[in-house]
Amino acid sequence: MLLFSILVALIGLALTAGGVYLLSLGGSLYYLLAGVVLLLNAWLGFKRHALARPLFALFLVIT
Repeated sequence: MLLFSILVALIGLALTAGGVYLLSLGGSLYYLLAGVVLLLNAWLGFKRHALARPLFALFLVIT
């Protein structure tokens, strides 16, 4: 779970940074929100919280 959380955090950071840039150009809010959700998911995964897996599944379904 730790390796997966690190990977999710890295992807979340990239999506958040890209989302901020895209939003500054007048683009979609989706990437910023997706990055924040993935960062939250990584944090929950590091803490081994029970909501980590359902949150990730919900993220995939919504995406």
